[in-house]
Amino acid sequence: MENRHITSGEIKAIFTIADMNKDNMISGEEWTDFRENFVIPYEEAGRADDYRMDHAGLQAALEDPIFKGITWKREGHEELS
Repeated sequence: MENRHITSGEIKAIFTIADMNKDNMISGEEWTDFRENFVIPYEEAGRADDYRMDHAGLQAALEDPIFKGITWKREGHEELS
């Protein structure tokens, strides 16, 4: 993931979200579901050619109903909605 400039913390978050049955492994089905629900909406809203997104693109991606009801947490912080 080096070419995507993803940190180890972000990799951990991706793994945690993708591992739906919490068996500490990501099956092909779990990875496909993760991509369809999280990656593809961002790629469609942003500029997929450089894997970067401006504020308007991020805002558009977060308008997708798939993100409604997700509670975002950071270690040591309150839950974010």
